[in-house]
Order: sequence, then structure tokens, then C-alpha cells
Amino acid sequence: MINHTQTLLQNKSQYESPNAYVDPDFTPIPVPDIVELIWAAFGDSSPSDNLISQIMHMLHATELDEHVRRKDKRITYPTHFAETVVSYNLAEAIPTLQMVLTEDQETILFGDCTKEPNKTWYNLWKRHEQLPYKLGGLMLAVADYMERSQECLTHQ
Repeated sequence: MINHTQTLLQNKSQYESPNAYVDPDFTPIPVPDIVELIWAAFGDSSPSDNLISQIMHMLHATELDEHVRRKDKRITYPTHFAETVVSYNLAEAIPTLQMVLTEDQETILFGDCTKEPNKTWYNLWKRHEQLPYKLGGLMLAVADYMERSQECLTHQ
């Protein structure tokens, strides 16, 4: 799926995302409670295009870019941070996220942390001091969790 990680984080259809390419076969799912809790830490009930843009630029600016592109290397949006408007202080969400996410929720969100890439994402979230890596690990886990949730709903 083109723009794989971005599409999963936005969780919007092509008709709801006029500013971003969304695969026509992508179907949004009801947002799981854990993910709603995460977006609430940024002051949103669902992520705005600008918030997702900032998160994606942050991911692309680090080695986590390879994780963003692991399922599909095709990206149609600009990957340089200078091309987006900064309106969220991403660092402000970290303390809130650390307080509200329980260990049980993290276990559900990150899945099997004995296997890669989940192990890397979890360790970044729990142990890394730099914002792009700490928050990046969490956002990659959110995208993966959204994909797992979508697969569960599809196979019911």
C-alpha cells in the first residue's frame, strides 16, 4: 500500500484525505481505545493532517525511515521537514503518554516484543532519550497495531 505507515496512522479513506494519497482499497476502522488515548495526548480525538505530517517528517529524518518503508517503499508526500507547518510541540506529549499508557496497554500496542521490529520499537519508546526515536518507536507501534486491528476486523 502506498504511504503505508501514514495511511495507517491517519486511518482515513481517500475521500476524507484530500491532501494525501490514500490507497483506494484502504478502509478505515473504528479507532481502538488505546490509539484514541494516544491522540488525546496531542490534544486531538483523531490526528490532524498536520500532526501526521510532523510525525512522518520526524520518522523520515532518522534511521526509522527504513521502518516506515519496510512494507512499501513508495512515498508520495514530501519527506523534508522544511516543507510542513509546525504547530504541534511533539515533545509535550511524551510525559502525558508515559503517564496514561499502562503496562498492559503497552503490551497490547507493541505486540510480541521478543520479535523484531516490535522489540526495537518498544526499546526506543521505553529507553531512548531523544524525541524522534522515543516517539518514533511509539508511532511505528501504533501503525502496526492499526494494521493488526484492521486484519482482525477483516477476518471476522
